[in-house]
Amino acid sequence: MTDDNRFDKRQACLDAVKQLDVKGMNPAEALMVAWMDGWNRALDLCIQLEQQLDPPETQQRPTFSDGGHE
Repeated sequence: MTDDNRFDKRQACLDAVKQLDVKGMNPAEALMVAWMDGWNRALDLCIQLEQQLDPPETQQRPTFSDGGHE
């Protein structure tokens, strides 16, 4: 985060890419690995936020008449 409490997307991207093992990959492969990592991080964040906003609802899985789950 920057001093004005704004999320620095560029720095977050650089920090995340530094953690990935992209050595020996061509640029297209490295981009895809980084994109997939970012997508997974975004989904994880969405799930965490949803659970914090509405814990009782998100803790329960719906059960259907055939006994299966969603």
